[in-house]
Parts: sequence; C-alpha cells; structure tokens
Amino acid sequence: MIAYESIENTLEKVGNDWSSKYKVTLKLTLNESFKKLADLTATAEDNTSTNDDTTGTPEEKDDEVEDEVLHQPRKKFKWTIQDDSGRKLSNAKNQIKWLEHVNKQKDQEINILKEKNASLYLRNAQFTKLKIIDQIGQTRSTLMVDASLFTNAFHAGDFLMQQQQSTLLDPANFADIQTTFLCKGSFFKTDLITFSNSGDRVVLKHDFDGFFGVQALAIVSHEHRLLKFVGEHANIVSTIGLVHSSNSFGHVLHFEPGLSLSKSLKYSMTSLVEFKCLIRGIMEGLNFLFDRGVIHNHLVADNIILNGNCPKIIGFAFACRAESAKLNVVDVITKFECQSHFAPELFKSSKVSYSSDVYSFGTLLKIVLKRKITFDLDDALETRLHTISDFCLKKKPGERPAHKFLLNRINSILDAS
Repeated sequence: MIAYESIENTLEKVGNDWSSKYKVTLKLTLNESFKKLADLTATAEDNTSTNDDTTGTPEEKDDEVEDEVLHQPRKKFKWTIQDDSGRKLSNAKNQIKWLEHVNKQKDQEINILKEKNASLYLRNAQFTKLKIIDQIGQTRSTLMVDASLFTNAFHAGDFLMQQQQSTLLDPANFADIQTTFLCKGSFFKTDLITFSNSGDRVVLKHDFDGFFGVQALAIVSHEHRLLKFVGEHANIVSTIGLVHSSNSFGHVLHFEPGLSLSKSLKYSMTSLVEFKCLIRGIMEGLNFLFDRGVIHNHLVADNIILNGNCPKIIGFAFACRAESAKLNVVDVITKFECQSHFAPELFKSSKVSYSSDVYSFGTLLKIVLKRKITFDLDDALETRLHTISDFCLKKKPGERPAHKFLLNRINSILDAS
C-alpha cells in the first residue's frame, strides 16, 4: 500500500525547511480548488481503509486511488514571505532597556551597601577612639579610625586613603605651650599654638560644639591623610600630624602667617605683582590638586591665606579624591551656612567633580576682581579675567573651561599684560 501524506503537511515541511535556511517566516495560502484536491486525497485514503469487503484486491484499490489523484489537474499555490527583522530589532531594543534598568538597580544596591558599611564604621568610631588613646606611644600607624566613610562628607569611601599612615604626635610635646584663638568656622575651631621653649608656632584644628560627634576623629584624620597623600606644594598648606589633647584629637598643621582673603577685602592691594601672584597662586595650587586627582570641595575666601605673594589654600576637611566622590551630596551642602560657591548641579543630586571646583574658582576670581586697588589695572586684562570667570560660572558643567587647561589659560591672560 502506498502511504499518502497530507498536502498541507508536506507543504508545511517545505515551509519549515525554507524558514530555517533563509531565516524568514513563510505563510502558505491555498486556493479553493487546491483545498478540494486535499479533501479528495483524504477521502480516497479513508475509502481504502474502511471498504475491506468490496470487490478487487488491495493492490487494485491502491492503483485506482493513485490514478484518481494523479490525474487531477495541477493546482497553483503561492508563498507569502514575512520579514521578521523589524520584530527582532524591537526585541533587541527592549532587551537593552531591560539591561539598563537592571544595571541601574544594581548601582543603587551598591550605594546602599556602601552607606550601610559607613554606618558600621561610625558605630565603632568611639570604640576605635578609645583604643587609639590606649595605644598612644606604642603603635602609631594602623590604629587610626577609617577616615574615609562618614555621612557628613563628599566621599563614600576611599581604600587608598585608608592605606595612608597617620602621624600621631606625643601629647607631652604640647605640655608647655601658649594657645591663641585664631578663628572659628561653621564646623571647626582653629588655635595658634606657640611652644614656650622654642617659640615655634603651629596651628591646631579641631571640632567644636560636638557638631560631628564621634565623626570628628574621622574628619581630622581624613584631612591629615589626604594632605600627606597630596604632598608638598608652595600654595598648599602642610600637615604635621594628629595629637590627642583635651579629650579629643586635633589636626596639627604648619602655621601660615597672613590674613584670609575674606578678611583682606577691607584693605587695598598695592601692586599689580601682588594682584597677579594672588590669582596665579590660587590656580597653581588648585591645578596641583587636580593633578593628584583631588577635589577641594570648599574653595572659599576664608580658605585662602595671603602670605605675601604666595597664597596658601587651606581647609581640606571636605576634600576628597575624584574617584571616591559620592553620587549625591545634597544633604551635605545644605549644612553649610554659605552655599554660593557650590556648583548648581550639586543641588540637583550630581556628585562633586573637577568642574565643581572650577566653578568655585570662578567665585574666588570675582571676589579678587572686586577688591580695592591702588594701581592702574589694564582694561584688557580686567576684561579677560572677567570673561574667564564668567566661563567658570556657567551653570552647565560642560560649558565651563576644562580643568586640565585652566591654568594655561590663566597664565596666558596674566602674561599678556
């Protein structure tokens, strides 16, 4: 007996083979006469299986059915090809969007874990502080509290800073001293320490009014470690070490004589050389920080000391490396009494960057240009300085001068007159 297969099944197999070979979807359309042919074939097959008692041998019956099917006129059919490329492209785009969503969720989970890790360090800060007090004079390096993780900061953790060894000073060296109050800012109190036996002077900086609580140790330690990491520069204040006194740790720095830029505004500048050195010195110090991968984050007039023709940048408690910057610092900057030096994007949940320090430099340059002078300032020089300051103060970070080339632009302006 000849086994007949449904025409639709046969064509379906052909369609599947073509779909696999040419990567397309084939849709079969049969006309009415071709459908009748398929019905006739099926009917013939049914008759051969059910009419066993009819006359004729099985071979004769098969021949009759075969003749009846084969002598039918040939019927036409057509294939409709449907291109799936558009659907595949749409699926790929949807998959990309889904992966972006997953990555965003993972980034949020990582940030949450960092904050939880920071809180654990904070809870252990008081215990670590007591351990340091017990170990003074014995181990002076590895017992410092982790200075990189705390909430009132612009950074979210920095392994490199944790590797910096702190210098703990012997409190006995501070037994015979004279203390003179220098200033008090929003977060710290600064005293001038004069050693009676030598007359040497240093600055002691420490938390006041318990603003930072147990975080005070982490903050002063972080400032000390970061300045050690940055290294020496003519326009950057230098660190000496940490000392425990009056039941708290303080940061000891080299004393830089002179007035702050904010206090000097009531006095007139007397020479063009002093004017240029002030601007150039601030920019050279800032550029040195950029080269070391550090952002100051608190570049204000109070943190610029005028020491002759060599200004010094101080106030590194909130400085951090660019690689460790937090993604969102809104909660931090709102704690500052003066916020005008902060770049606009920081109030919109952006992290600090070199560009945000460029914005702060623009505010300092405006302050310098408003200061009283007793010499003639070239109009072209003043115009160029105002122009570069305006560029630094652009609201969008991408429109501000690139931090890598800002020093060259300032020098070219100052050297042109």
